[in-house]
Amino acid sequence: MKKINIMKKILLASMVFILGIALQSHGQRFLDSWEEYEWDHGPDSALFAKLLGSVEEFNYQNGRYDTKNGGLRIQFIHSKVAYAMFFVDYIYRAGVCGNSLEFDEFENKVVYEVGGCNVGMGVQPMFINMHLNKDGRIAWVEITGAPQHLIPAFQHQWHVSERDMLGVYKGGTLTLSRIDEMVTFDWSKNEPRIIVKPSRANNLKKIIEKEK
Repeated sequence: MKKINIMKKILLASMVFILGIALQSHGQRFLDSWEEYEWDHGPDSALFAKLLGSVEEFNYQNGRYDTKNGGLRIQFIHSKVAYAMFFVDYIYRAGVCGNSLEFDEFENKVVYEVGGCNVGMGVQPMFINMHLNKDGRIAWVEITGAPQHLIPAFQHQWHVSERDMLGVYKGGTLTLSRIDEMVTFDWSKNEPRIIVKPSRANNLKKIIEKEK
């Protein structure tokens, strides 16, 4: 796998703001001229945009906007890599990690290194490994880091109840279904990891079909 030499320090707040404007404009363009787009069930389709407004609107309608922390919960699976910026911004707003980011881009993978994740007197980053399909969309994700960061990130991002969080303990695994994602908190080894894979439920497709 060839590594592309891209190690850039990003001021996350500014980048997320710019990205947010771009996505809003993109969604509005869908609303204004949806006839130009393909009629499929993907998150960028004309049908999706006509019924739900945009990817952002879909996230909002399905309870993914956390008003308490002022951040947006995204769906990783099938999304463009750029949407992962909202996850980084979200965990920053929730007080999990800092707002700095470095990334490496490989042939079929993009790795985000999130800084400012304090552990006692030291700092341990969070790594978001996003594996891409042939279309450059996120196929599955592995998130690693210290338990102090992964546990609240898991609970906030995937809206896990206190009762379900009892299943998060060293030596065990917990898997939950969220829209079109199967999310696993795997602590069977010494260091925990969060694994996000596609669900076979096709919930997004069902939502769109129901609205026809």
